[in-house]
Amino acid sequence: PSVLTVSFRPPNVPFTVTLNAGQSFQLQSFSDLSGTRVRSLDTTKPLAVFAGARQAQVNCDLGGADDHLYEQVYPLELWGRDYFVVPFKDRGGDEVRILSGPVPAQVTVGNTTYDLDPGEVLVLEVNLARRILSNAPIAVGQFNDSQSCNNNANGDAKPGVTVLFGPWKPNSWCVSCARLKRSLEQLESEFARQHVDQGLLVDIDRMVDDGLAHDPRMLRLVQLLERLREHTLTPRPELYTDGIRDCRKAKALVEELAGLVG
Repeated sequence: PSVLTVSFRPPNVPFTVTLNAGQSFQLQSFSDLSGTRVRSLDTTKPLAVFAGARQAQVNCDLGGADDHLYEQVYPLELWGRDYFVVPFKDRGGDEVRILSGPVPAQVTVGNTTYDLDPGEVLVLEVNLARRILSNAPIAVGQFNDSQSCNNNANGDAKPGVTVLFGPWKPNSWCVSCARLKRSLEQLESEFARQHVDQGLLVDIDRMVDDGLAHDPRMLRLVQLLERLREHTLTPRPELYTDGIRDCRKAKALVEELAGLVG
């Protein structure tokens, strides 16, 4: 967690929770948990993460009604580098939060540029439509002030809202990397059973031919995938073991590149 939790888990100290099928786990704090990373240690078992607050008072200390704010969090592979933010009509401006990923990000909002460390949150007040650009994948959320501090032009109090944005220009590599990771996970499972599904190999070859082989940033990954392909030409028990190892290396490299390439 990024801050001390209500169960006294210290900040920046990872911990593991085992979940059965359909089970959930709630992590709470009296502070802001933004920047906390949640991931499944078994890449074949995805999970969903929801974030929010049950009694949020966004930029408002006047008491009165507080708001329940919840959103499902986008996974890293769906983050982007190019966003547009438009304030809600007649609401006096909005708070925008920008979260960097596992690598540093240089973010430009309007005419101002900010340098963010990994997992850092930038909080801005936005009164006009703004374009947000970054040199690395980021997440962007928009928050409107809570009800007691949020009268519109007619004097009507409106409840606070929160919106998590998808990027205007999707990170095409990050979207395709999720598909590549799934194929590698399935291929690793096949190797463990000393079997090779040729359809998986065709799928991986197609992704290489469709773009990976033409991007110099992908050279390490392409070389590893080519070596992985060689393990299937003359299948032997020791080559299956090598294949499992290279599948795991390739998945780790895909995750690394997802934070650097967009």
